[in-house]
Amino acid sequence: GMHGNNILEPVAQSIFMPAIAENRRLIESGSIPTEIFTKTFFDTFVIMGGCGSALCLLGAIFIAGRNKSQLKLAKLSLIPVVFNINELIVFGIPIVLNPIYIIPFLLTPVILTLSSYLAMHYGLVPYTSNLVEWTTPIFLSGYASTNSINGSILQLFNLILGILCYIPFVKLAHSISEAEMKNNLK
Repeated sequence: GMHGNNILEPVAQSIFMPAIAENRRLIESGSIPTEIFTKTFFDTFVIMGGCGSALCLLGAIFIAGRNKSQLKLAKLSLIPVVFNINELIVFGIPIVLNPIYIIPFLLTPVILTLSSYLAMHYGLVPYTSNLVEWTTPIFLSGYASTNSINGSILQLFNLILGILCYIPFVKLAHSISEAEMKNNLK
């Protein structure tokens, strides 16, 4: 298969990279930045841990997960996911074609986009003005992209919000797994 982010990277670069350059230019000229949606915005505040906001999924598994194999997988995946490399958890659970996890996997980034947009729109967090590599860990990337601790605080808020989105589905997956195991034993 092909990695979706690699295929769409040129599109993201052409659409969202000029926005960060514009914000930087406006700040240097003493004006207020105008572009909320930048590549750094999405890399820093939305897809924390990789696609589907995988860091939120790991948090939910650590908090509400009772499946031993999922907990082991989450522990193995933690360090790579901190650096936004999430293939181990995404293909290990698996998320693809999983009717339980596909809902939060698609919905959580939408919710985090909305919360981040509103935080920036209402001036709670400065607009992203610095290019930050997609592998930069959470909290460091929030600060570096906005030059403000508020960027890191927004990431913490989004992390908690994302975990709350995933927790019911982690519990549901566990209860369905237990029911299937009991059914197989019968």
